Amino acid sequence: MAGTNVSHPGNTSYINLELNEKLVLDYLVVTLIIVLCLAFGVIGNLLVIKVYYCNIRVDPLSGRAFIPALAVMDLLSCVAGSTIYLVQNLQPASFSGDGFCKSLYVLAYSCSMGASLMLVIISVHRHRKVCMPFRRQFPVLLVKLSPFLAGGLGLLLTLPMIPVVGKYKYEHIYYNMHGQKCTVLYRTHMKVYFWIYFTVIASVFFGTCVVISALSFKIHRIIQKQILFRKSSTVSSDKSFSLTPSPHEKEESESELNSSTRGSSGRRSFSSILNNGTGTLRQARPKPKREKREYATMFLLISIIYVITWFPTLVVNGVKVIWSGIEEWSTPPAYVTLRLLNSLFTLNNIANPLIYFKFDREFRKHLLSFRCRK
Repeated sequence: MAGTNVSHPGNTSYINLELNEKLVLDYLVVTLIIVLCLAFGVIGNLLVIKVYYCNIRVDPLSGRAFIPALAVMDLLSCVAGSTIYLVQNLQPASFSGDGFCKSLYVLAYSCSMGASLMLVIISVHRHRKVCMPFRRQFPVLLVKLSPFLAGGLGLLLTLPMIPVVGKYKYEHIYYNMHGQKCTVLYRTHMKVYFWIYFTVIASVFFGTCVVISALSFKIHRIIQKQILFRKSSTVSSDKSFSLTPSPHEKEESESELNSSTRGSSGRRSFSSILNNGTGTLRQARPKPKREKREYATMFLLISIIYVITWFPTLVVNGVKVIWSGIEEWSTPPAYVTLRLLNSLFTLNNIANPLIYFKFDREFRKHLLSFRCRK
């Protein structure tokens, strides 16, 4: 019944259906955005997993070997993160089930931190291959176990948040009603656990932003220097070993060719070689490693988008730590904006498949293939 407050024994639950209906309408735009992000994230990452596991032969020591594992982590993070925000938007004042709330938070944050740690592993792996090619590289076993290590460590780092999340009874100042929602308990009496949780979350995500940004820019800069050096050395070698003869030698060669060959095709072919100057040397010139440059740009974009999409979430959580209860006593435009900014990290999970489509030719080639070729 709308407008009914339901209290359970021991005052453990306080559900307000009228307030819930009002807040659901307030969060409607945010809810639709999350649903779209969830749909695109699931479809995109499933396509990435299918293509890289079924259609592309991946070298276990190449950077491409991490892409399907990262797609699995992105898929789990997208589903878990979107689920918890959908629950908060659809039951902002009528949530019940403390254990369910804790499970949602642990699953969402462990998957998100696992995906973040996967980006760190990928950045370190690429840094060693590009910047320290003659040093010891990642063994194949470590590459294959990296998603399990990242997921396990993410789950371990999420455990301190269990005591500080759950159902929370609050008073909504704008509507002057009470309700109950699933959230982080910023006003919990267990301050030690709360600060451990906040320190771990902030350290992991800020640390990930710093590490992957620094390593990605360094890798991109070194690859650009290698490409410029390769181009300059190719130009200098063309000048040093040019096959263009002097005018006198060219006349002698043409006269000898005319006397030895009678067909017009022989004259045309030899003249074309002389006019081209470098002849077969031009065809044998080493091309720039476009694939290497594209992979560098691809992982650089992944790192930049990760920082851009996660920064608003970190800022909103910092604001909630300083001003606990800001959503309860602010106006609808303010708390709707906070909820939207807090859920922008899901864009990171749907952006990666688009980046793979843009920079990986093999992915584009096999995207619409429904046969598993392995």
